[in-house]
Amino acid sequence: MASSSATAQTRTLKETLIPVGFLSLLVAGSGGFLGTTLVEIPGSNTVAEAGAGAKAAVEPTTPDHGKLDHENASKATAASQKVVPSLQLKALAPIVTNLASPEKTWIRMQGSIVYDAAALPHPDIMASQIMADVIAFLRTQTVASIEGAAGLRRLQEDPNERVLIRSNGNVHEIIIETLVVQ
Repeated sequence: MASSSATAQTRTLKETLIPVGFLSLLVAGSGGFLGTTLVEIPGSNTVAEAGAGAKAAVEPTTPDHGKLDHENASKATAASQKVVPSLQLKALAPIVTNLASPEKTWIRMQGSIVYDAAALPHPDIMASQIMADVIAFLRTQTVASIEGAAGLRRLQEDPNERVLIRSNGNVHEIIIETLVVQ
């Protein structure tokens, strides 16, 4: 009877290990497949293409007569360099308005906007539109909604979303410098 018990345990162990091993291999294989197909290097599809692209951008092209083609080389160099926006800071006038609840509570906020000077030719006009949006937003807030760390984070994030939409991405953010609730 002892031998039949050992045989039953061996059979149960085999019946358990075979499906578990098969499922482990299946999961590892599908994870590897998804990892290689979903992950890609920014700007190219493979590491080899990324290396070839960098090499092509560095080496100038040579025409048939053996001289360097400086015009094509300068175009390749200019294309490989990214254009960095010229960010500037513009201080906004202090915003003073009342909150939605309680009605006799006032808020004073002073801040600045960070904008791309090349893309935004008239920052004063955009600043006044942003101030109007922030005032409209602040008038919908209550004291309870801006209390604590989460309230201050929301007070920073919501106007930033409005600013991005209003400016079509030319104003990067609004920075709150001072905030007084009275």
